[in-house]
Amino acid sequence: MALTPEQIAADEAIEAAIEQARIAYGEDDPDSGKIITAWYVVAKASYFDDDQDLVAWSFFKRSTMDIGDSQGILRVATIREDGITNSVIYGDED
Repeated sequence: MALTPEQIAADEAIEAAIEQARIAYGEDDPDSGKIITAWYVVAKASYFDDDQDLVAWSFFKRSTMDIGDSQGILRVATIREDGITNSVIYGDED
C-alpha cells in the first residue's frame, strides 16, 4: 500500500523531530556524520470523559524498522534509563 502525501509529510516531520531531539539532548555532535537510519515511535493517547476521568487509552506505533529490529531497540530502551545507547560494530578487514 502506497503512503498518502499526508503520511509522507508526517513521517518526514517525525524524522526531523527525532533528529532535533537527538541533538538537543546531546546524544551526538550534529557534524559527526552519524545519521538516523531507522526509527521507532510509540505514543499513548488518553481519553477522558466530561468529569476528567480516564475512560480509555490507546497506543500508536510508527516505525521504519522490521519486527526484529523493533524488538531489539525496545529491549535496549527498557534497560537504559535514558533510552540512549551507542554501539560500534567492527567488521573484518580484507
